[in-house]
Amino acid sequence: MLAVTDTPLGGVFYLLNIAIALRLYGDFTMPQRRGLPLSPWDFIALVSEHWRGEPLDAKTAGLLARLAGRARDERPGAGVIPADRLSRWLPRIVRRVNRSVAHALGESSETDVAQRLLCHDARVHMTAAHVDVTFSLESLPIEIRRAGLDRDPGWIPSAGRIVRFHYT
Repeated sequence: MLAVTDTPLGGVFYLLNIAIALRLYGDFTMPQRRGLPLSPWDFIALVSEHWRGEPLDAKTAGLLARLAGRARDERPGAGVIPADRLSRWLPRIVRRVNRSVAHALGESSETDVAQRLLCHDARVHMTAAHVDVTFSLESLPIEIRRAGLDRDPGWIPSAGRIVRFHYT
């Protein structure tokens, strides 16, 4: 079954490449390395919310919940990471992500990096085996291209899907 969702935060999917680069999850080159016990979809939901300092919009939150196989009203990571551990772990990982993205984008300042990476309109097509994210090539910042954050993540074992990015 094909599900299609439009989101104003399509850049959250670029975080998959960051998580793989930080070796938090394996990709097709490391199929036995599942990485964190947290679903990659919950990882990008938690990191995006904490990094931006606000909840995800309903469409994006619902999409990530569906991908993670949890109820829409269930908190990302519920039952996997205790809340007290999450409150200690999440700020540290967000700092790593922010530094990594700022460096990748060639930014000397780490301010507003989250907005630059995450706020991109996208259409997401999801099946049982694939997630295809389509962005506007015209509005894609060249820094994201130069940093390679727009490359196809491909098969992500812990996500259970092939993830591809398309540009029109």
